[in-house]
Amino acid sequence: MSVISEVIKYLSYRRSLDFALMNATDVADQVVEFCAPVFEYIRDATDGDIRIRFSRRFGEGGVKEYGYYLMEVLSENVPDFGADEFRRWVEQSTSERIDEVNQFLMKLAERLTDHVINTLKHVHGTFRLESDEQAFWELGVESERIRRNAFDAQQRDKKRRKPKEAYLNIVDLVEIVRQKNNWVHFEHVFRNPRPGERGGQKYYLDWMHAFNELRNIAAHKNQLKTYTEDDLEFVEWLRVEVSPKVPD
Repeated sequence: MSVISEVIKYLSYRRSLDFALMNATDVADQVVEFCAPVFEYIRDATDGDIRIRFSRRFGEGGVKEYGYYLMEVLSENVPDFGADEFRRWVEQSTSERIDEVNQFLMKLAERLTDHVINTLKHVHGTFRLESDEQAFWELGVESERIRRNAFDAQQRDKKRRKPKEAYLNIVDLVEIVRQKNNWVHFEHVFRNPRPGERGGQKYYLDWMHAFNELRNIAAHKNQLKTYTEDDLEFVEWLRVEVSPKVPD
């Protein structure tokens, strides 16, 4: 219904139509007339085109994407059609700048993770304790939740089965770096107050939660999540304030 809803909103605004006062037949006629390019596209498109745009996708993002592809067909004939979120999707789906942002965010996540793991190994060592765990893992990662989740993820990954530390995520890193016996080794890289953030705090790690949200957009760009202008401004802050401090 999202496409029909957007069509009705557009026609209400552009043609001053009051759909609430119209009978069902007149409403249908207006919508069908406006959506004629969609019917023509479905009639004329090749099987390959349909497969690319409308192959089965799981989750809410897939359903939303189907609607956006149909709205894109309409916007080719009516350039001002569609809400701001749809326009951002159109712009970002073909933007080299957004591709570069995605690559930067994914690479920064990789560098941050590598820095944490390498630092833990350097500080705590890689020798095995009585538990048969390596020291950096048992001493450097005190959270049972993090260790258990990493182990479970490792066991599920039957094809590649990487070391447990490879399954850490950004939220895990927040807890690890602020751990009492770790913080002194990570403070220089991870303590980053954002503009306007309240002073007098010890850690200033809130940026990592914002970064994690954007990293998820970069990792799942086919799920119709898009960057706002505030997001892109935050990315530039990451480039200037955070990235230079993280070892390559």
